[in-house]
Amino acid sequence: MMRFSFIKQCHKWASVIIGAQLIIWLVTGLYFGLFSHERLALRSSSAELGEGAYQHGGIVPASMLPLEQVQSLTLRTLMGKPIYVAIIEAGAHIGQTSQIQLFDAHSATPITIDRLLAEKIAKHAYPGPVQIASATFKEAPLSDLPGQQNDVWHIVFADAQTTYMFIDSRTGRIITHSTYDSRFFDLMLKLHFMDYGNSGGFNHWLIVTFAVVTLLFVITGLIWLVVLLKDGQINPTRGRKKIFCATLNTTDAQMRISGRSSETIFYALQHAHVYLPSSCGGGGSCGKCLIQTTGDLKITTAERECLTPADLKKGMRLACQHLVAEIDSVHAPKAYRDKLVLEVEHSRFVTPTIKYIQFRVKTGDLQAYKAGASMRFVIPPSANANRPNDIPAFFSTYWQDTPDGHSSHDGGVRHYSIADFDNGSDTLSVAVKWQQSEDKSQSGVGSGYLCQLRTGQTIDAIGPVESFYLSDAPVTQRFFIGAGSGIAPLRAMIFEHLLKHRSAMPVSFFYGARTRADLAFYDEFEQLSRQFSQFYYCPVLSAPDDNWPGNSGYVQDALAPILRQASFNPRMAEFYLCGPWPLMQEVEAQLHRYGVTPANIFKDTFNPTARINQ
Repeated sequence: MMRFSFIKQCHKWASVIIGAQLIIWLVTGLYFGLFSHERLALRSSSAELGEGAYQHGGIVPASMLPLEQVQSLTLRTLMGKPIYVAIIEAGAHIGQTSQIQLFDAHSATPITIDRLLAEKIAKHAYPGPVQIASATFKEAPLSDLPGQQNDVWHIVFADAQTTYMFIDSRTGRIITHSTYDSRFFDLMLKLHFMDYGNSGGFNHWLIVTFAVVTLLFVITGLIWLVVLLKDGQINPTRGRKKIFCATLNTTDAQMRISGRSSETIFYALQHAHVYLPSSCGGGGSCGKCLIQTTGDLKITTAERECLTPADLKKGMRLACQHLVAEIDSVHAPKAYRDKLVLEVEHSRFVTPTIKYIQFRVKTGDLQAYKAGASMRFVIPPSANANRPNDIPAFFSTYWQDTPDGHSSHDGGVRHYSIADFDNGSDTLSVAVKWQQSEDKSQSGVGSGYLCQLRTGQTIDAIGPVESFYLSDAPVTQRFFIGAGSGIAPLRAMIFEHLLKHRSAMPVSFFYGARTRADLAFYDEFEQLSRQFSQFYYCPVLSAPDDNWPGNSGYVQDALAPILRQASFNPRMAEFYLCGPWPLMQEVEAQLHRYGVTPANIFKDTFNPTARINQ
C-alpha cells in the first residue's frame, strides 16, 4: 500500500503548484477588470473592391496577368491603389506557408513588398506623423509570432510607446502591431492562459500537465479526507471547552490547559504558549510533536508510519493526530515555553575559536531538561566584529591574520547545544565556535554576536528543546565521539552520567581536534579521567607537535582497536555523535561495519527538532 506520508506530500506539492497559478489568475484577472486597454487604432491599408471596379477605367482584365495556374484571384486596394491578389498555393490557415503574388491592377506588373514599400504601408497605417526607427526583414519561424510560417517585415517606430508592426512580406497585410501598453497586456494574457511556451493557443502540454496535477490534488485530498475520517480527526463542531493537564519536559509539575474538545492537542498547547517541535505545522508528516499518554489512544495512520512499535507501545503519540476530547492528561517530553531573557554571567575562550558562555535566566521560567538539549537564540540585527577583542594572549596568534572591522547582518535564529547538565539552578551555558567567512572579512551571524556579548548583556532565547539525550536502554557501555564545538552536548551528557547519576557504566570519549590548543575543556576531562576509573578520555590530534604524547590522526583510527576487541558487543553499546557532518558520516559507516545497528547510534544533527536516533 502506498505510504500515507507520500500521499500527503503529493497533495501538498500539488497545492503549491495550483496555488501559485491561482494567484497568477487572480492578479491577471484583477488587471483585466480594473485597467482599460485600447490598442492603437490603425488606418486601413487594404480593402476589397466590389464587382463594379472593372467598370472603372484603367484596371486591366485578370486574363492579362502573367499567371499559368491560380487557386483564387481577388481585386483589392493597397494604400488606395487597386491590386490583384493571386493565391497560387494556399495554406490551410492564413499564417501557414502559402504562395501569393501581387499585381498592379493598372499595368499587370508584379508587386514586391520591399523595404521601401513596407515602410510606406506602415506610415500609411500609423495614425499621425511619425518617423520609422528601423525596418528589418525577418524569416519565419518567429518567436514573436507563434504560428506564423511566412516571412515578415518588422517595422519599429520612433514614438514614446516604441510601437512596432509586423507586415506580411507577400501581401503587405499588417499581421499585428504592438505598443508598450499592449505588450504588457499580452504578457498578462500569456500568464492568464499559461502560454509560457508561446504556442499561440490554449491547448498545450502545460495546460494538460496542470489538469493532471489538479486531478492528483483532488484524488490525494479525497484519500486524506477518508483517512482523517477513519482516524476520527474530523469534528464538524467547535466542541465544548475542556481542561486537561500537561506535564512538560522532564519535570513533574503540571499545567492546566484549556482548549476546545474539537481541536488537536498540538494547537491547544500552542494556544497556551506551549510549543512542540514540528516542521510540518501540525500536518502529521514530520513525526516530531511527540506526546505520551496513559490512556489507550487509537493509533492513526500517520503514527504507524512515523513512530516505532516500541514507541507506540510506550504510549507515544503525535499531538497533531488527536483531539483534546480524547485525553485528560498528557506528557510532552519535548515541549518548551515562551522566550527567556538570558543575561551573560561570564565567558571565556576555551580554544582559539570556541567560547564558553554562561547565562543566568533574567526573565522567564527555565524548564527542566536532559543533558544534550539545545536553545534557540534570537539574534537581533547588529554589526558583528570580525575578530574578538578579548582573546587571551596565548590564543592571539590564531587571529593575527584577521583584519579589524565589522560586518552588518539582519539577525535570525540560531541553535546551540547546552554545554552543562541541568543542576536545578537558573543558569545554563553554551560553547560557541566563532565562525568566519573564507576570506575572514565577516563573522558568523549567531556566533559573532554571542561571542562579543559582555557580562550583564542580555539576549532572547527559546527552549530548552530536547532532541539529543541519553537513552534508557539497558546497555553496558557508552561511547561519545565528537570534534570542534560538537563537544557541547557531549560534555553535558558525560557530566550528567558521571557527576549527576553517578553511574558506574563504562564511558569513553573520543574527541578530535587539530592541535593541542584546539582541545576544548582538556583539563576538565583529564581531571574526570583521574577521578572516575570508568571514564576513558581519548583526545586525537590531526596536526600535533613533536611534544604531543597522545593519539594522532583521526578519531576513527583511535576507535577502531576498541571495536575490534573480542569483548566488544555491538548490541550492548551506545554511540553518541556530534561534530562536523563528514566526521559523523564516516564514524557511522565504521560502526555499521562492526555490527552496530542504527538504533544504537545517536547523532546531534544541529536540528533541535530532530528525532533522537536520526
